[in-house]
Amino acid sequence: MGRIAILDEATIGQIAAGEVIERPVSVVKELLENSIDAGARRITISVEEGGCRAITVVDDGEGMERDDAVLALQRHATSKIRDARDLAAARTLGFRGEALASIAAISALEIITRARGAVSGVRLAARGGTIADLQEAGAPEGTGITVRHLFFNTPVRRRYLKSPATELGHIADCVAQYAVAHPSIGFRLSHSGETLLATAGQGNLFDAIVAILGADSGRQLIPIDQPGELCSLSGYIARPTLTRGTRSGQWFFVNARPIRSRVIAHAVEQAYHTLVPSGRHPIAVLLLTMDPALVDVNVHPSKSEVRFLSEGEVHRFVSHALREALGRLDLTPRLDAHSGGSLPSAGASPPPDHPDSGHDASEAPAPALPFPEGNACGRTPPQARAQIHDTYILAEGEDGLLIIDQHTAHERALFEQILSGTAGDLMRPLPLAVPFVLNLDTRQASALRDSLDALHAAGFSLHPFGRDAYLVRAVPAALADTDCESLLRDAIEEILSGSAPRSIEARREQIASFLACRGAVKSGDRLTLQEMQAIIRGLYALPSRFTCQHGRPTAILLSREELAKRFHR
Repeated sequence: MGRIAILDEATIGQIAAGEVIERPVSVVKELLENSIDAGARRITISVEEGGCRAITVVDDGEGMERDDAVLALQRHATSKIRDARDLAAARTLGFRGEALASIAAISALEIITRARGAVSGVRLAARGGTIADLQEAGAPEGTGITVRHLFFNTPVRRRYLKSPATELGHIADCVAQYAVAHPSIGFRLSHSGETLLATAGQGNLFDAIVAILGADSGRQLIPIDQPGELCSLSGYIARPTLTRGTRSGQWFFVNARPIRSRVIAHAVEQAYHTLVPSGRHPIAVLLLTMDPALVDVNVHPSKSEVRFLSEGEVHRFVSHALREALGRLDLTPRLDAHSGGSLPSAGASPPPDHPDSGHDASEAPAPALPFPEGNACGRTPPQARAQIHDTYILAEGEDGLLIIDQHTAHERALFEQILSGTAGDLMRPLPLAVPFVLNLDTRQASALRDSLDALHAAGFSLHPFGRDAYLVRAVPAALADTDCESLLRDAIEEILSGSAPRSIEARREQIASFLACRGAVKSGDRLTLQEMQAIIRGLYALPSRFTCQHGRPTAILLSREELAKRFHR
């Protein structure tokens, strides 16, 4: 007798269910999609013990006839497509015909439904995929589905569930995303009778987001509305001051379907990469609308992962749209009453490493470093008034008192000028009286070879000089007084320590960032008023000037209004 056998239907059903239903939130997701596809205007989700004990989803959609309710529990039974040709143009959230069959195979399921216009409804009960009861029942138009004892017949899967609180968190996040994707539908989520989330369903995207994220977050959101040939983009992104330690605040949608997308996530990261600190992630709610034929949503049974036909174009479109929106903002960080911060007392001491910081900055010796020049970007730059702790510049502007970090401000200006080639004399190649040979190992030489164009653009002159060695003939003028051999070795190690950028543009940014950091004034450098003003001019020549390329703030504004409040005027 052969060893290969055809599995029975019950086993096939449990295997298929394992691909679609991984945890309670999978049940909620599938039932929500059915309700939305059924034209519901109100959807209520009730869960007990994080969905491990019971999940109920009730909608006011079109409901089902008796025969359709029975057929819905069969695998690959669906009302949404008829053949393979419909897959490419599917506009419904569901189309595989697996959800109810998969849920029923591993739970005790009850359906109470009444089709629109029908005199009465039907109640169906099933356990382990087998219908146990089917009868006529009174019911409002729409469908209510209750799922109990999830994974009762797959104990291994049940043991892998997390705590009820963790499972509830996943469910809340899922419902929130569908509520945002479909703001014209009213959603209500409750746990053991307590309402956790509710949206009005009035069709306003911003109101739906605020109902979930809160009014404080809403005040920091920026609208996005960008048409395009390939697709259109709408939604909201947060100011760079509103970030999280994870990407949990980034929600992406394609044709009103919540998705996970590395392409869009990277586009968001690229748009913000000089505005937020490393390891922080901005909030973003982005909705792409495009021809269904240009995106494959049938990658996985959960339909949460998609593939774009033109991933590069989607990436460029999203990144450009976000950069444009961020470029229109005044990103000055503000110290205000909502921050809960307080000003230091009159007797506060300066940092211990700068005990002599109370000097007159105009009389201090200047560091031998050049400063960028620039014209103000649409506004008169504030006037430098003093330097404190040899680290911060105090400047008086139209809106109030600006406290500027001299290193990050100078660094940001240098970075942009090196990158744009407008640094002028700062980065002009300065020939060395005595060129030196840079001997490297094979790994270092490879990294340097890949970055030669970027280094040449930054003012270095390097030429191959035997195997794994380079002759350095010139260095940028701004770095002439530094140990350029050590600087180049540090730059190479920085390239090797991270993931190597693939594009020439990314390598140029990496080199420009490194050189700007090394070439900028440091904390502890005493500056004259003229040098402070030069830093401010260079900073105010930039459209995005209030963070350095690493995402740290360059300045904080204490507004006139806040000053008046602080002094009770």
